[in-house]
Amino acid sequence: MQRKLGNIVDVNEKNKYDPMFNRVSSYSDIIEGIPTLIIGMDSAKEILSDFSILNRLNGDVWWTFSKKERRSDNVEDIRKFKEKVLKMYLSKVKYEYVNFTCYPIDKIKKFIRYMKGGDKKLCLLTKDSRFIFIYSEKYDIVWGLSLSLCDYIGICRKKVVKRIRENKHNIFMNGISFADADIRKIIGDDTHLILPALSYFGEK
Repeated sequence: MQRKLGNIVDVNEKNKYDPMFNRVSSYSDIIEGIPTLIIGMDSAKEILSDFSILNRLNGDVWWTFSKKERRSDNVEDIRKFKEKVLKMYLSKVKYEYVNFTCYPIDKIKKFIRYMKGGDKKLCLLTKDSRFIFIYSEKYDIVWGLSLSLCDYIGICRKKVVKRIRENKHNIFMNGISFADADIRKIIGDDTHLILPALSYFGEK
């Protein structure tokens, strides 16, 4: 099951939200330890002891107006909240360059065993087929493997990719082709963050 990155508290059960959020009607049902957004001024007044109409987006508990109260603020604040929780999530993702020329043999064997294993992994092959990124949702880590280096040390890059593809738990993605400008802005030039983002938003 996909982990939840933030809570949204909304008494109006007709409103739908991105599955990345833990959507609840009562504040008592939130998941502790992740940011929370309260929808509606009345709900915010009831929940927040330090309620302020001017300071809606502060700390780990935010609030915004409902669509009926101020639709434009509601839409914009939810967008900002989505950006906040995604940044927090991506900041925790580790990156490691897989260098077979420097790795001890036991570490190489461990990496190969994991790639053959049953954990779900997302894979992204660069357009020039010189590099492959592998994201482990279980360990929140992205490995970067240079296929050019594989060729250089006598390991056929095509065989490497073929072996990775043979495991049904290694899912190849096409890349950041979705049109969410906000997500693209967050990722920036950090190519290794494409896969963690795609694990939530898929390819559109």
